[in-house]
Amino acid sequence: MYSSEFIDGKTYIHMSQTLLKKFIFKGNEVVYCPFKIKKEVIDNDYEYSTEPMNNGVFFETLCIGSGAKGNSITDLPRLRTGKKSIKQKRIESQVIEFNKDVKFYGIEINNYTTQKTFCKVWRGLEKYNIIVIFTGDIDILSPINYKGIHYPLATIDLKLSQDLKTTWGDFSWGDPKSMDHAQAYSYSWITNLVFFYMVYDYKPNMNKKMFKVNTDKVIMGEFFESVRKATAEYIRAEVSGWKKDNTLGLCTNCRVKECEYYQTDYNEIN
Repeated sequence: MYSSEFIDGKTYIHMSQTLLKKFIFKGNEVVYCPFKIKKEVIDNDYEYSTEPMNNGVFFETLCIGSGAKGNSITDLPRLRTGKKSIKQKRIESQVIEFNKDVKFYGIEINNYTTQKTFCKVWRGLEKYNIIVIFTGDIDILSPINYKGIHYPLATIDLKLSQDLKTTWGDFSWGDPKSMDHAQAYSYSWITNLVFFYMVYDYKPNMNKKMFKVNTDKVIMGEFFESVRKATAEYIRAEVSGWKKDNTLGLCTNCRVKECEYYQTDYNEIN
């Protein structure tokens, strides 16, 4: 999925906001196991999905035709009776709300505006013969009318949250300033367009909200510094051979079974 290549004396590193976040969170280095990142993210040997991820793909499939990279889910696990769960009914209700919002904001949804991949070259380390190719999968690229302003084209990311009002965790939409918005900043940079989140949840009262993400020289400067740090960590891990590290407390939920530190007792229930 992601890799580095050495061509004509230069190292080309493929990066995305997903890979960046494995090394850096809100500008700060995070604890990580190089071998885990190599197997799960770079080599993509362990494709996995969680229930929230499947819910999100289901929501995107109904809203815009598919999730990222063409993934689609058209139904969720049914109850023993064969009927839809309350959760599925709520998500489907939010699809109706999304369609209303598409009309309200003047958003265009078709095969030309959804699930497009963009990339851009970052040359912040070129003097060291390192070139970063940054890639992003964009949900919607469309005109939008927002608070009386018409944007001829904008980048829009569709999100499904368990609770739009939560103020804890990586997806604390109730306190968005505490979140890492590398995705928004990278997509704004890649497309040179304004970025919006369209977020819907499936709590009993089913909230929804549109977020416009503002950027400036300071914010983007901090983002590029994160890219620099992530690239440096990538190179450090690659030079060291993507070593295994069982001292970080990350083995409990790791899916990399060929690692000798894989903890079967925690990962499998018979």
